[in-house]
Amino acid sequence: MTVTTILTRLHEEGPQTLGHLRVYDGVHEKYMCCILEPSWQWNQPSVSCIPEGTYQLVRRASDKYGAHFHIQGLYGDEVPGRSLILLHHGNYRKNTRGCMLPGAQFTDIDGDGYRDVNSSKNTLQYLLQIIPNRSLLKVVTLPTELV
Repeated sequence: MTVTTILTRLHEEGPQTLGHLRVYDGVHEKYMCCILEPSWQWNQPSVSCIPEGTYQLVRRASDKYGAHFHIQGLYGDEVPGRSLILLHHGNYRKNTRGCMLPGAQFTDIDGDGYRDVNSSKNTLQYLLQIIPNRSLLKVVTLPTELV
């Protein structure tokens, strides 16, 4: 069965965007978690979320984040205009730097008035268990009137 992930952006909250990442095994939803990423800043490196579209999630590892996912174009290239866009652990918008952070829930952990994600390391570990080494990622935004 093909595993697909869909990130639905739900709400732009000042400098950040909140969404839900759903993992599908064929047509069946296997898992859902929260995603924190920067707001749309015209795809500027390190400060913007990536454009809507279809990408690949490719497993990788680094000293800084351990095992995580690299978001690539459909042909294994970088996201246009960007490099090293990752899905890695982190709780606060300052941890995003253009990347996506998974978590169990949205909550204002640090009291700054913006929602963060909690349980990011555990959520990422579970995603690493259920998403294969290479998977499709579709990024969509709900129309504002539906949010």
